[in-house]
Amino acid sequence: MRRLAPFLGLALVACSLDVVEPTLVRPADATDLDVVFCWDDQPNWFAIKNEGQPWYVVSRIAQQRYPLAVSPKVAIAYGRSFVGSAVASDVTVLYVTAAELAQAHCAPLIGSNILYANVAGTGLNDRVFASISSGFGGTDPTYRNGSPTQVRIDGVAPGPGDMLAYLLLQSGGRPKYILRHAVDAPHRSLLPPLDFLSAEAAFTDRFPITVDGGVAADVFATFLSGIGTVQELGRTSVLNGSGTYIGLPQAVLAPGDLHRQTVAAADGRHTSVYTAALGPLDVTLGPMLAAPTLAVISADTATVLRMRATLPSQTEYPSFASATFYQGTFLNRSITVVVSAGYLGGSTGGGPWEMEVPVLPFLVAEAQLQSGAETQWQVEAWNSTTALFFGHGGAADGSVVRCAMATSVTSLKDRGCRSPLFNFPRGAPPEFDGLLSP
Repeated sequence: MRRLAPFLGLALVACSLDVVEPTLVRPADATDLDVVFCWDDQPNWFAIKNEGQPWYVVSRIAQQRYPLAVSPKVAIAYGRSFVGSAVASDVTVLYVTAAELAQAHCAPLIGSNILYANVAGTGLNDRVFASISSGFGGTDPTYRNGSPTQVRIDGVAPGPGDMLAYLLLQSGGRPKYILRHAVDAPHRSLLPPLDFLSAEAAFTDRFPITVDGGVAADVFATFLSGIGTVQELGRTSVLNGSGTYIGLPQAVLAPGDLHRQTVAAADGRHTSVYTAALGPLDVTLGPMLAAPTLAVISADTATVLRMRATLPSQTEYPSFASATFYQGTFLNRSITVVVSAGYLGGSTGGGPWEMEVPVLPFLVAEAQLQSGAETQWQVEAWNSTTALFFGHGGAADGSVVRCAMATSVTSLKDRGCRSPLFNFPRGAPPEFDGLLSP
């Protein structure tokens, strides 16, 4: 999901209260599974449509985990929808198989433990943040005239987890990291101090990367620990097919740790490569996306607009296709429709992908596309395993995901293709080209 900017004076009106709720009937051939979102991208409503049944709203409150009984093919819809003096609504509809939906796990479940660690080696108004799997926290944001002294990490699950802490300097220099593996402490424990002047702390390293075709591209670096901690490290640029990428020093890594480098070319092609060992990296992009066709299906009411995107199939992108339709000056009203090859029986059969906005009778009209409003679009096709499409499940050294996109919004091309369950991991430090010295 794309994260929504906050709006003041909005009320949650995700689902109409005047719609009679149907009865949820367990399918005869049901599969029991969980859909798990990242902790900071939880939808505030969630609905399901099993084969031969109407839409059913499972929840109208934010949850990370949704236990479901689903038919062999299933549609789910979810979103974050706020309606008031302004509107912010981000809706996603997935058409997938039960086997695919069973792999829709963005991140480990949030726990209930709180951990603390004193910090040292910091300066006036510096900030320190730390993650342990889905647990996250930082130094007290209320201080104004002092140096941070302690971090608090909320939402830590019991059992071992990898901790990645980083220091953001008030002066704007490069972030500094401390990585500890298999941290396992009881609720409200005080962990060993985080000293950012010690040998345990390190800056990232830079490594050479080449991209075929001599293209210009951005490279987004992500660290993935062996026990579920995910952290964006920053962004570098590739010019004429050559540049550098960011990674934590090899010396601090442990078996199971990975880096993901996502190359987002300015022409809308993207490739993510997962690596265990850091060094020179050669990346091959897929072909350009075929031209999609956009059409209005109908205006079901005086206000609600439904759209369809048709995309010629390409053998290089056989796994998933999606279409997002945006409205509003800040693209604050959107709906994304995702279709899997599995839902279509294993492939498109050589025919086109069709992503059609369905009738969503439970969702208030204000949270849907509006008739008469200017509508922008973004269409994508993927070559990916199901687990990597939804998150980082099954990632291994050498895993590759490719995607291509076309959009009417030029500024979106360099932001990369989007998983339907998460945006970028939280708290991304501002490390980028031109910020190379401590």
